[in-house]
Amino acid sequence: MGEANDAVDAARRRAHSTALERERIPRLISWTDSMVEELEGLNLRDVRTVDFSWRPRLALLFAFLPFDYRPSIRARPSPTELLDVIFDVQAYLFERKNVAQASHLRDVVARELDRSRGEAC
Repeated sequence: MGEANDAVDAARRRAHSTALERERIPRLISWTDSMVEELEGLNLRDVRTVDFSWRPRLALLFAFLPFDYRPSIRARPSPTELLDVIFDVQAYLFERKNVAQASHLRDVVARELDRSRGEAC
């Protein structure tokens, strides 16, 4: 009985971990979207350089990315320079999201095919 409970607990942990990972990319995309919006606002107000407070925000974003990303950013970048960096990050995030969705779709189709084959026998 203990082994069955351990197996159920392990399955729950895996399911929870998978769900968190699946939510990670959309949350990062949402976070970068809000950064883009803020940077575009600075750009529209003709702000020449971005405040130093962006450094820790960017460091935190880069730390949470599911890939290694270390851009070269000047000490006092313009909003446009940071927009380019954030768009670059988003391109990687959307690529990861699309690959994950395609993989999930393949898994669903494979399960359905297996199930339909089992019912046909």
